[in-house]
Amino acid sequence: MSEILWRHPVVPPADAPVEDRAFELYDPTLVVPRTRAIPQPNRKLVELPDRRAYRSLSRAGVLLCAAGLPARDALAPFLGRDRYRAGVYCALDPGPQNYRGAAQLVDVFDDFAEQYRRRNHPKLYFTQLANLPPAQLAIYLDLRGPVNVYKHSTAAALHALEQAELDLSTGLVDAALVVSAFSLEDPLLSLRVRRTAGATAVVSEGAGAVAMELWTLANNSASVGIGVPPCQAWSLEVRARTRSAMP
Repeated sequence: MSEILWRHPVVPPADAPVEDRAFELYDPTLVVPRTRAIPQPNRKLVELPDRRAYRSLSRAGVLLCAAGLPARDALAPFLGRDRYRAGVYCALDPGPQNYRGAAQLVDVFDDFAEQYRRRNHPKLYFTQLANLPPAQLAIYLDLRGPVNVYKHSTAAALHALEQAELDLSTGLVDAALVVSAFSLEDPLLSLRVRRTAGATAVVSEGAGAVAMELWTLANNSASVGIGVPPCQAWSLEVRARTRSAMP
């Protein structure tokens, strides 16, 4: 059982418009209805320690850092004792990194394009590696424990949470940072979430992070009843919200 020490959401403002999203670089005919985006560009969302990282991170990766980097103060007591006993548990679909670059290949002369298709799988170059954003986040926070990444459009956050809970309960780590991020930049993922969420729900990009430690009677929060693990209560809340509104 675990206790939540800190939490931080990154979500669109209440007045952000609900719009139909088109993906011209992927397929001009593909439109995902009823979406809500965070209006800030990547460089305004979060100030990364290394500004060159903006070029290598997808939108989802930047959202992941925006949610997780503020956990530094909450994790400081654990890092001061042992940096190898604090882990990162991420739910993330890596998303496309350079659809514009892929679209430009269409205009390259035929022989080059044919050789490229034979020798290289486009996803190796135009889709971000799933472990890159979590690794960047761990480096920025100076966490040296396990880094776990889960990729699933509807259940990855729950898997990350359950793994963090397991590692805390078995003593593998003393603190766990669980982070989840979703962006609207990937057309196929957005369409999949749209279908899963239902026709009336709004598909919003965003991210969230929680820092947790092992729950004991000594550090039990008065706001949570005895015998009810705070992590379990939060998990149930997330499940309820996921079914009702969010992807």
